[in-house]
Amino acid sequence: MIFALAWMIFFSACQCSEINFGITFINLDRREDRKIWTKTELLRVFPDVHIKRLSAVDAKGLNQTELKERHIGSMQGYEDPYEKRPLKLGEVACFLSHYNVWTDIIEKESPLTLIVEDDVRFDPHKEDLFRELLNQAVTEFVDRDGDLLYLGRKALADDIECDGCQHLVKPGYSYWTVAYMLTLRGAQKLVNTEILSRLIPVDEYIPLMYNQNPTFDPWDLEELGDKANEVLLDAYSTRILLAGPSWQPSDGDPYYSDTNDSALADL
Repeated sequence: MIFALAWMIFFSACQCSEINFGITFINLDRREDRKIWTKTELLRVFPDVHIKRLSAVDAKGLNQTELKERHIGSMQGYEDPYEKRPLKLGEVACFLSHYNVWTDIIEKESPLTLIVEDDVRFDPHKEDLFRELLNQAVTEFVDRDGDLLYLGRKALADDIECDGCQHLVKPGYSYWTVAYMLTLRGAQKLVNTEILSRLIPVDEYIPLMYNQNPTFDPWDLEELGDKANEVLLDAYSTRILLAGPSWQPSDGDPYYSDTNDSALADL
């Protein structure tokens, strides 16, 4: 998705978890329909929340000359693994929107944030158990001092069991950034790679940063040595996925993708 409004939602610890965290909801300014959908969905799952609006990025407003002047470019030789094409402007805008959230986390020193895209749907079949499942997963994630926790994703490879994990797994190669939790340290790792000068789609970048992206050469752990923990994300996923996009191609109904329905980027 491409987004141009970010909403930061904070709720008290007693409403959802003993661990307090914020929620950032990202949504295009011109997509009032998705703003209404996502606010409704979040209020359904996290009632009585306070919503704060932030500005983000819209692909229709991207000026490629200005991007180049800011040294924002695509990774040399990058090609979409399925469509065999370079980056689209929508993918650039999507990445920059998430990047803005990461930098906001760093600036505000937010310890833990749930980042949500504007087509999110929390699984209605698990509604009665949602808070219990979320509490268990988040508590285990914090106890393990992780960096990133997927609540929803499209698994493209087998997950990896982690010792002592009851409610979490180590994710294999995965797509989607529809709902994930990020710590302050995780945000710092994501912005400390000079990625803006060599962009790839955000849902390729995140698995690259936890060393589970087969499209790219794996990180050389021997070369990284003791710095591996400073560079790579310690990523987890809830064992039972709690969120996903509100629409998928198998649903059959027409769907307008702001990310895909955009021109190729000349970066």
